[in-house]
Amino acid sequence: MSRATRRRAYFRQVRKLSDQKRHKIPGKKRGDVLDHVVPIAFGFTHDLKIEEISSLENLQWLSWAENCDKGTELTPHGFKNLRSWDYFDLADRFESKKITRTY
Repeated sequence: MSRATRRRAYFRQVRKLSDQKRHKIPGKKRGDVLDHVVPIAFGFTHDLKIEEISSLENLQWLSWAENCDKGTELTPHGFKNLRSWDYFDLADRFESKKITRTY
């Protein structure tokens, strides 16, 4: 299976699981979009589990503009999530280099 095919499948599975949890995420305002604190692309690139990327603690509502501004950046909340999933080395590596865009 090609990398592109695996990537599409990973994104599709994450979005499916995330969509099933939409109703459990508080704070939605009109026009908000579902955001993955640790981006889906980061999860795929670093072989994170689909269940982690689509977990409730990794989902939040953002306005469309905020989501576009955030893009694929890792925020302090994202680093916290990585550590809670026991990816300490990964979180430390990106945080210490102040790397926010990872691909």
